[in-house]
Amino acid sequence: MDAQATRPVKPRSVAVVSMFALLTACTSNIRDLTMTALAVDRQTIQDDGLLVEIYVTSATNLEQLHRRWSDTIRAEAKFCDQPSGYAVLSGGIYVREGGEYGRFQPLWESGTPTGASSRMQGILTYTIFLNAARKESPLSKPPQIAFDLSTGSRDVCVSLAGGYLFHSITSNVVTVPAAMIRDAITKAMIPQTGQMLSRPSGR
Repeated sequence: MDAQATRPVKPRSVAVVSMFALLTACTSNIRDLTMTALAVDRQTIQDDGLLVEIYVTSATNLEQLHRRWSDTIRAEAKFCDQPSGYAVLSGGIYVREGGEYGRFQPLWESGTPTGASSRMQGILTYTIFLNAARKESPLSKPPQIAFDLSTGSRDVCVSLAGGYLFHSITSNVVTVPAAMIRDAITKAMIPQTGQMLSRPSGR
């Protein structure tokens, strides 16, 4: 009798299940994302408008995840009461280069995040920028809705997401209250005129 004819054949369903288990196992779930502060200052005013700084912490080193998996890690920001609406709220994830008062660097250029809390407790601090206002762009795909956080009363929901090929990143959702956003923008206004700080000519 032919030996190959009697060789047991591995069921295809088992192979499919094994591959599914492999793919689902390669997920980094960040569940300790916490907002610690919110501010607006002159350094965060870019050429495209006023930015709100959201400081978040986590024990997960996002930069190491990026290096290990070549992940693209992004901050997803949506209005909590309209998660399906396309609003260009988030301006990226940054860390302070060299400590608390260092220059902002994009996450993928920064190296390991630093700061007083990270040295003492292993908790790392990241900064997520929110655009304070955007005009409506109905012709974009998908259409962008207009918003102005300085006068609005809508909470913003922030989370982390990303991945590459067989690895993905998710996180818990952090709620940024509308009142905190309005207060931060108010503190960035010039007291003498009541106007928002003008944009600098260069960075």
